[in-house]
Amino acid sequence: MITKARIQNGAVAETLTLADWDGVFHQDLVWVETPAGLDVKPGWTYDGAFHEPPPPPPPSQEQLLVHLATRRWEIETGGMEVNGVRVATDDRSKSLINGTKAYLDANPTEVVRFKSEAGWLSVNLATIDTIFNALGAHIQTCFAAEEAVGLRIASGELVTVEAVDAALTAALSSPTSTV
Repeated sequence: MITKARIQNGAVAETLTLADWDGVFHQDLVWVETPAGLDVKPGWTYDGAFHEPPPPPPPSQEQLLVHLATRRWEIETGGMEVNGVRVATDDRSKSLINGTKAYLDANPTEVVRFKSEAGWLSVNLATIDTIFNALGAHIQTCFAAEEAVGLRIASGELVTVEAVDAALTAALSSPTSTV
């Protein structure tokens, strides 16, 4: 079996291994035999010899900030725990929590049914106050962490996605974090 690479514009477009290469492809296609033991892949360059492509450039500050905002949003809307109960924090759930809080503020003796991620709860004003305040703290913790990490990106301290993720995790895990 012989492995060859099809070369197009100085780069490997594809590789193929065949037992017999005679007359298989049109003569205008450039196929070059790859050296034994060299795992040539599409994207490598060829200038008479095969070369691995250079590593991709590091992400820009803008790309890191977009990644950070996306991760913060995923965490912010990924739910929270309040007194041992998982509570959804997607935008619709935040709206329902705010609506329930407003309703119970206006009707403080009422007890309403509220659906958490764990199931149905009976909720009074004290309970919704706890959930409401936890939600506010959760959101503010997420934004404060994003701001702090964003400043570190802007200063040039954080230059990789992995460093941003680690910094965000650390910021969210601080003693004042509610996430």
